[in-house]
Amino acid sequence: MPETRTRLPVVDMSTLDGTPSGGEAFRAALRSATHEFGFFYLVGHGIDRETREALFTTARDFFALHTLTATHATRLVLDRMDESDRPAAVAALAVAVTAAWVVVGAPAFAPMPEAGAGGGTDVAAADVPSWERIAAEAVADDDEHVIKVVYSCREEARARGDERYRTTAAAAVPGASAADP
Repeated sequence: MPETRTRLPVVDMSTLDGTPSGGEAFRAALRSATHEFGFFYLVGHGIDRETREALFTTARDFFALHTLTATHATRLVLDRMDESDRPAAVAALAVAVTAAWVVVGAPAFAPMPEAGAGGGTDVAAADVPSWERIAAEAVADDDEHVIKVVYSCREEARARGDERYRTTAAAAVPGASAADP
């Protein structure tokens, strides 16, 4: 399937020059971008590059974390929902995951490892620390976001039998990327 990319609309904040026509031009561009596309690049705002990069990193981390925790929460809630409501809940999650994927930079998907004997995937024990070490490092880091990532990954690994969640959790924890000694 050929790759398709759509350019985000650009909204120029410098049109807000204090004049009624400048304000209307900005509102029209913003209205068009949000109604027709839903996302846009904002330029002409005067924010320096270093601050912008920090904001983008924070936004990527925020969306990646909350996509993971929303997926975990949805799995828990689906069993308690009326069966007729489940497709709408899964569709809403799919939209949120897709939007988050765009925000984090639309990374290419890595090939999926083959299923292991237990139905999950094989992760070489020599390459990834144990869950115990990952959890201990997350708690020691004292960042509630890191703790949420590790908790959600561990619960999803238990529920799905998929050890790739352990790899993801290890990558989120400073100091836990190397296998146990």
